[in-house]
Amino acid sequence: MAQIRIKTPQNVMISYELANAVQRFIAFLLDLVFYILLWWVLEIALEVSSIFSGRLNEWVGFFVAIVAMGYTLIQEFAMSGQTFGKKIIGIKVVKLDGTKPSFSDFFLRWIFRVVDIFLSFFSSALFTHTITENKQRLGDLLAGTTVVSIKFDESRLSLKKIKNQNSLEKYVQKFEHIKNFSEEEMVLVKNCLFRKLKYKNKAHQEIFNAMVKKIAVRLELQRIPKDKDRFIKEVIKDYVLANR
Repeated sequence: MAQIRIKTPQNVMISYELANAVQRFIAFLLDLVFYILLWWVLEIALEVSSIFSGRLNEWVGFFVAIVAMGYTLIQEFAMSGQTFGKKIIGIKVVKLDGTKPSFSDFFLRWIFRVVDIFLSFFSSALFTHTITENKQRLGDLLAGTTVVSIKFDESRLSLKKIKNQNSLEKYVQKFEHIKNFSEEEMVLVKNCLFRKLKYKNKAHQEIFNAMVKKIAVRLELQRIPKDKDRFIKEVIKDYVLANR
């Protein structure tokens, strides 16, 4: 599977597997099913509200219209680049420059679905996905985004899953400045460690070493620990302990 390397604002280089056309299409079909179910529920709500006169029916009708038009846009913005379909498949929208996608980025992707998917019956999306290096459809090209596979990695990277580990009960916090890190940064740290252990090559080792140096500086350590793997694991545990 094709990969992409993205440099985050924290200067951490992260490798992602690009979502393939099949994954994106299945996510689209799942979202279509959810959309039909949601539309059915909203239609019932609209019918019920029509029993009542005046402003209630107007508000329900307005809500139905907004949801119908912006189903995927609302979800991607609210769920950090995912829809229900994308979440099930394990893919998400990311910015190529490593920043968090803005509403305008999601809006560009959403508005160009008309061309990429509906008017061309997927042919435009499939064509640009095939010929572009980062597997982008037209909306992605304009928004500076792409769609990556995260299902395997993020299932292991969730910090919430390790907050209840019994080993943390006896763990003594070691790093005074650990709270200077955000949860997003710590997930990236764990991501980098995981990929370094999974892909045993020089490139991932160099990225990992560079990350260790930056973390040591931010923690105001006098020297870089020799056992870098153990150091990063202790940093993650420290962060979790400090934020429980």
